[in-house]
Amino acid sequence: MPRCPSCGETVEEADKYCPYCGLRLEAYRFEKAKELKEKSMERKIYLFVIVIFAIVILATIVGYTIRMHQTSGMAGSESSKACRYVTVVRYSTTTVWTTTTSLNQYDLVNDKVVVPPRHHIPYRFTFDVETTLEGYFIASGGSGNDIVVTLFTDIGYTNFVNGHAGAYYYSSGKVTTDRFTVTVPPGTYYLVLDNGFSLVSNKVVTIHLVAKQLRVSYYQVPVVNSFQDVEYVCD
Repeated sequence: MPRCPSCGETVEEADKYCPYCGLRLEAYRFEKAKELKEKSMERKIYLFVIVIFAIVILATIVGYTIRMHQTSGMAGSESSKACRYVTVVRYSTTTVWTTTTSLNQYDLVNDKVVVPPRHHIPYRFTFDVETTLEGYFIASGGSGNDIVVTLFTDIGYTNFVNGHAGAYYYSSGKVTTDRFTVTVPPGTYYLVLDNGFSLVSNKVVTIHLVAKQLRVSYYQVPVVNSFQDVEYVCD
């Protein structure tokens, strides 16, 4: 049974006033209900805050645990690799032009020939590079065993056959034998055995002429260049 909050006597639930002290019980019950309702709401709010706080704490713990697991996994993966700096040699190929020089030597004339009186015998040569000519001859016949040997330019030879003085690189004059060495630029030349001064005698001439040429060849050669580089690698 409920009691009066003022005098402490037992009262009925339906009583609006306390029969002993006259306290208005209905107003008390309304205030009491209001107070209980407010306390209930406070408890609910408090409980809600506690639940939210617990959820936040739990989420923080779970996130931290996941991050620690991932970090430890990555650390373990990285620690299992052996990393170091290594020197790497790299290569590149370039092409350069180079030259070689060779000496070509060959016979131009190696002959024994009869030169009639008042005649000459020409040997014609054409060179595309500078050429050194080394010659030897010996003549026999007639009273003087002599011959005239001349190395004409092409223009000089044209003048010579037309009875004029022609340009030349070598002329022996009337001799029995001689050796000569002469270097000529590229062009056309005539080596003439001249017996035009003899009126009746043949001349037998043995002659040997050698050509020497320096030939320059140009060609490409691959050149391999190397250089060092540094790389950081993990196995």
